[in-house]
Amino acid sequence: MKAIVVYGSESGTTKRNIEKIVADWRAAGRWEVLEVLEGEEAAADGLANIAKRCDALLVATSSFRQGDAPFNYDDFLAALYRGAAADPKPLAGIQHAVLGFGDSHFDTYMNCPRLSDMLLEKCGSRRLAALRPRVAAPPRPRGGI
Repeated sequence: MKAIVVYGSESGTTKRNIEKIVADWRAAGRWEVLEVLEGEEAAADGLANIAKRCDALLVATSSFRQGDAPFNYDDFLAALYRGAAADPKPLAGIQHAVLGFGDSHFDTYMNCPRLSDMLLEKCGSRRLAALRPRVAAPPRPRGGI
């Protein structure tokens, strides 16, 4: 299956993790990953152009502050909003999966990944796998130390 990976990373954690995951997929022959793009690059390319080149769109992103998108993912998220309202749907005929990164101590840590998953579906893509959260920070003790 031909895939394009799009990521958003505020601190670099998501970028480092998805690069390792893609390297593992390539070594195992699981996916033919055509490109790994920052969200801004993918937005400039356009959703319809991406859909013409791949069978699956694999997204890895985090949230920061109050659930905001990473700085290098804002334009891609905006493209997803536009695509969700478009007719015809720009991602019709492909599949997607979202891997969300973040610190689970923040209530909003999965906002951007959840929103991305919903918008990808509204853009016509079919969910390949359920949203996968990955906690990027070790658990902190509750109630003080």
